[in-house]
Order: sequence, then C-alpha cells, then structure tokens
Amino acid sequence: MGTNRLFILGMACIFAVLSAVSLYAQKPQVNPAEEVFGKNFKLTVDPTSGTLKSITSEKTNTLESIEAKKDVHVISDKLELFCDELYYDAKTQKYNASGKRVKIVEGTLTAFCGKFTYDHNLGLSEFLINPEIIIKDEQGRKTITKGNRIKIERQKNGDTLVQVEGNATLTSEKGSGGTPKIGQAVAPAQKMFGREFKIITGEKGEILYVFSDKNELKSIVAREDVYINSEQVDLRCGRLEYFSDKNKLLAMGKPVKILEKTLVAEAGRFEYYPDDGKSYLMEDPVIKNSDVKGRNMETRGDKITIVQSKEGRTIILVEGGAEGAPSIQSAEMSSVKKSEPAREQTPLPVDESNVDQIKNAEIRQD
Repeated sequence: MGTNRLFILGMACIFAVLSAVSLYAQKPQVNPAEEVFGKNFKLTVDPTSGTLKSITSEKTNTLESIEAKKDVHVISDKLELFCDELYYDAKTQKYNASGKRVKIVEGTLTAFCGKFTYDHNLGLSEFLINPEIIIKDEQGRKTITKGNRIKIERQKNGDTLVQVEGNATLTSEKGSGGTPKIGQAVAPAQKMFGREFKIITGEKGEILYVFSDKNELKSIVAREDVYINSEQVDLRCGRLEYFSDKNKLLAMGKPVKILEKTLVAEAGRFEYYPDDGKSYLMEDPVIKNSDVKGRNMETRGDKITIVQSKEGRTIILVEGGAEGAPSIQSAEMSSVKKSEPAREQTPLPVDESNVDQIKNAEIRQD
C-alpha cells in the first residue's frame, strides 16, 4: 500500500508539472512590433511599385525587421503613419520613417516632417526636416509647434517633455485655451498668456515645455532672442520661464523689453504674477512712455512694482535709487526748481487721482 501511495503521489506531481508547462506554452507571445506600432496594426505599400520585406523569427514567429518603400501606410489602434520609406528593427525597438512629407496622427496630435524616428525603449520621438506639430482641442482649434528639430520624450514620472531646437516657435490660436496642451486647457496658463499667444526664438533658440500625466501644462522655458506676444504680455528677452505651480513668469536679459502701445519698459529681470496682479522690474529698471501730445516721461529706481488692483487701478511703486527716494518732475518744467523729495524714503504710489499728472511727468533720481 505504501508503495502504491508513493507511486500515485509521484504521478500526480508529474501531471501537475506537465499541466503547468502546457499552460505556459499556450500563453500568447508578445509581439514586439505591436508594442511599437500598436495592436492589430496593418502596414501596406503601393500595390504596383511598392516593396515590402520582413524577417520573422522561426522560434517565436514574431517580426524581427521590416523594410517598406513607396506610399507606406501604417494604421493601428495607436497611430496612423504615412511616409515614403520605413525601417523597423525589433532588437532595438526603433523605427525610422522618411519622405517628402511624413505624417503621423496620434490622438489629438498631428505631426509633419521629412524624417521621423521613434525609440520605444526610451519613449523618445524625434521630428526632423521642417517639423511641425499641431494639437487640436475639442473645438478643433490649434496649437502649433515648429523648429529645426522637435523631440517628445516620456519621463519616468509620467510627464511628457517637448523640446524644440533652432528657430523654435510655439503658437496658440485664438480661443484654443492659450496653452500648448495635449488635452483640455489649463487655467493657470490662461491667466498667464491669455487665449492667443506666440513665442519665437532666434536661430539657435530653444523652447521646452512639460505636461503632467494628467495633460496639465507644468512649465515653459525659452532661450535666446525670445519674443513673446500675447493678450497678457508682450516682451523680448534672453530667457523666459513659466511655472504653473507658482503661476509665475520670469524673463531675464540685457535688457528685458516689455512693449505696449505708448510704453516701453526695460530691466535686467522681469517677474509677473497674474494671481496677485503684480509685475516687478529689477536690475536697472526704467519705464518710458509718452502722452497723447508726445511728451515723454521716464520712471527709474532700484525696483519698480506695477500693481493691477481689483478695481481696475494701476499702481506704480518705485523703490530706491542713486540718492534715496524718487522725485516727480514735469517734462516741460526741467528749468523750474526741483520738487522736494518725500520726507520718508518709501515707494511712491500712483493711482487714478494723479494718473494725469504722472503721464506728463518725469520720475527720476537727482
């Protein structure tokens, strides 16, 4: 009896192991190409002059490489791709697409370029040769990114980094939500830039912007000959930074120039906080403006603060200077006795009660 029991137990173990091996063998193999192109993808070429070559592994029955030429079209649940030539390598999990006008459609994003590369392991897409990326919101309005080279990289924390190099531009059409978004508009960015804006850099300039995994704009950084035109601010600088968590715009340069209809402000550093309605000009700040009669005025100090109150008032606070508190002097009264300085060295507020006087006056340190 003891021997029979051992025999029965031994056979049961063998059957259990064989069953496990059988179940494991029946598991479907993961197709590396589907990880890159998407599930149930279909690749076609021109039926008359196109060529399609592929190598399949004998062991795993999966694609090892693809070479396609002439009117290549790939479609899957992930993307749609049009190009003249396509090369895919399963070992590196990379593919290259090239042509006169490569087109990639993925969700709300449509991209055009002359050459496109994708590295699945790094989560990195690269667009070369006149690249253009267009993102549409639910109403069909566009945000457009252009440059000499554009990279889109998936970060380890789930964020998405977009890097635009050389002659970088970022444009948001009117009503599109005011952000270079993938998904819905982000309120902090709307407060900062408004619903229509354009950021342009120089020949060697660069724009980087980051989205969270919830499609919320987190930051924008632009450098070298930066020009931004928007409903909220119009300026030129060497470097521009925006951070959504602080809802802060920082511009630096030699100098930063803020442009309005009859006003030009210059400073080495400019900070703007739309939630507080405050702007700060620092590092040799100066405000130059003129009234309707063409009379000029300059405001100078160590630091100039511009406050937009809830009542619609504009208050200018001028702090410090070469010899203490600022003074006010009319541009047409330069030969008249100088105004007496304030008794206390405190910022000079400007509001509706004396705004006409300020428009025709010069604020300077004597």
